[in-house]
Amino acid sequence: QIQSGRCRVDDQCIIMLNRKCVEITNIYLDNTETDVGVYGENFRLKLKKCLGNPRWIYSM
Repeated sequence: QIQSGRCRVDDQCIIMLNRKCVEITNIYLDNTETDVGVYGENFRLKLKKCLGNPRWIYSM
């Protein structure tokens, strides 16, 4: 669940536990694929490893 803000498909972020850079490839809200997740929603993310520095930093 996002506490504040939003995330979109193709956003790059850092997973804080192991500080790995990942890219969001899909967002699923109630088993339906969507392009944006906003605060207060419970959803699943499909991630892939990215190279370089992230454009955004989210704590996941």
